[in-house]
Amino acid sequence: MFVKVPVFKKLLKRAFAAGRMKVKMDESGLTVDCSHFAVWFEREHISNKIKSAIVELAGEIPEEGKAFLAQKSGNQYEMDSAALDARSAFRQTDKRYVQTPIVYSDDYDTYRFLQMAGKTDNIKLVADIFIQLLDPHELDFSAAEGTIQGPYGTENGTMFFWATDLCILAVGAIVPHRGIVKKTMLELADIDFEGDYSGLEEG
Repeated sequence: MFVKVPVFKKLLKRAFAAGRMKVKMDESGLTVDCSHFAVWFEREHISNKIKSAIVELAGEIPEEGKAFLAQKSGNQYEMDSAALDARSAFRQTDKRYVQTPIVYSDDYDTYRFLQMAGKTDNIKLVADIFIQLLDPHELDFSAAEGTIQGPYGTENGTMFFWATDLCILAVGAIVPHRGIVKKTMLELADIDFEGDYSGLEEG
């Protein structure tokens, strides 16, 4: 599974401290929903490192059909409806996006720009820390896990997905407020990040 464990643990700790770490197990797999991002893991191939990261904070992995909100005072069960169904949400996507190399940093965070394939003026923004969760070296080749696909979303959607057959990462889009970010998005609309600009290169 393509999740980079040190980054995953860092984000889990933040979510746990803020009371936003929901964990759900169903017949298909394990979902960890931390509000701004969620990860679904196919249940038969969850690595021990992922399980340990969850147990370190929550103290347990839920049984099938169970879900809880992880809290310092004790896990609050019956939170199933509140956890994202990442597989269902991923199936509803119909647009491919390009993960551009463009990032913007300020005093609070670093953001990554995504561009919808075939529609260059459709630019979205996500926190770059979630991009750092993607690690091809963590793919489970012994289980024939394929390459990471994505990001995918909808034209007007607020959530984006990277996926293999064993794992899905869902990341919420950020609504830009700063003028410089909005200006950057307007400028990026003139660039097709899948276009061929080799003619501009010097010989």
